[in-house]
Amino acid sequence: MRVLAGWLGALFYALGQGVLPAGRFGRALARQFLRQSLTFSPQHHRARSYLDYLLGVRDMEGGDPQAALPLLRRAAKALPADAAVRLDAAIVMTACGEYQSAEAEFNRLLQEHPRRVRNEPQLWFALAWSQLRLGQYSRCEATARRGAEAGAATVQLRLAALLAGFGNGTALDEEGLQQVLNTRPQLLPHLLEFVEQLVESHQASLASQLLQALPAAIQPDCLRLLAGSALNSERLEVARWALHRWKDSGASPVERLVLASELHLHEGRFKEAIALAREAVSMDSASARAQERLGEALLLGARLDEAYPAFEAALQGGSSSSLAAGVLALRLLEQGDLTGARSLFRSQRRGGALGCALANAATASLRLQEDRLPESLRCANLAWEQFSEQPSWGRQPVVCDLLTDALLHLLEALLARGTLLRKADLDNARELRDNILSSPPARPTPLSK
Repeated sequence: MRVLAGWLGALFYALGQGVLPAGRFGRALARQFLRQSLTFSPQHHRARSYLDYLLGVRDMEGGDPQAALPLLRRAAKALPADAAVRLDAAIVMTACGEYQSAEAEFNRLLQEHPRRVRNEPQLWFALAWSQLRLGQYSRCEATARRGAEAGAATVQLRLAALLAGFGNGTALDEEGLQQVLNTRPQLLPHLLEFVEQLVESHQASLASQLLQALPAAIQPDCLRLLAGSALNSERLEVARWALHRWKDSGASPVERLVLASELHLHEGRFKEAIALAREAVSMDSASARAQERLGEALLLGARLDEAYPAFEAALQGGSSSSLAAGVLALRLLEQGDLTGARSLFRSQRRGGALGCALANAATASLRLQEDRLPESLRCANLAWEQFSEQPSWGRQPVVCDLLTDALLHLLEALLARGTLLRKADLDNARELRDNILSSPPARPTPLSK
């Protein structure tokens, strides 16, 4: 039987290798063959490594490079002779911002497998882009020339060379930039990444010049994207610059005020955040985003009773905010209104770590009431994990009290019904309770200067 299993494992591995080059359909089929190979031969390391590779490629093509990176990194380490695997791993490193590691791997590939990779357009663009993001402008320009000489010149590579020349002191080729964007509008986010880089490297005048080279009609939207992206990644200097430029444009004042209020939240300036959110609501009381921001600012500013009406208005206006739903659901649960709390989660909710933490805490309580104890415990663990990921500006005492009171009450109820839980779940509940009780109390975020 063992011999037959080994033979079948080898057969399915060979079938997977055979269909692998046949595009996306071939890769999907190869994943199935490799899974079958591992069913019969669990120790088939090459089957495991190629399955990691194909799963990583699937995540990469699905727009999730962060999920793809560990899979492709593991596959590249296990299959060092396969240049295609290593190439895709390095491309994902670039997408994830690991520019130094990506540059080093691209250069190794060009030395070790020149015939295999030198005609790959993706290699030259990813290498040039990594060098551009590292501030190696002269190297980036040289890479663009080498890529063109290798017959791998692309519009993407031209953009990298154009931006590198600008960063290196060459006058901006505005006509060339327009041609690139007209040919490939989807390259605009790459250009905006470089604008962020210039602002962060204290070259705001160059960033302004690059932004002004774009069509006037899209500049406010670009500034909105820059401000939103910078806030999501806590790059507050970029957010301040973008919001200042946006204010000068006079466009979309409500949306700008909402993001400016969010900036003040990140800075710990809750009074200013509340004032700007109120101004946005006064301009457009039907704006769900403005009401949601006002609720968040009031919550973090320890004005919880005032936050409830704003969150209610946000949800009535069509907001999908997990924060609004979580805060309101916890209040309804405290009042014993299970039906009202459940109704808040009939549609999908989205949000940051804080909103997801509060929504999961409320969901954990609902699952407890439905006698779905293991699921309740999973939601409680997830809520605490998400809250722990929240930056310090969001871990204000009022929020910490709201979340920990809900979770501790839930965990005590779970432990009181311990006979219905497995020992592992009981141990987990006790550990989570102890972690919450031993965590330091939240402290107000100091105001940014």
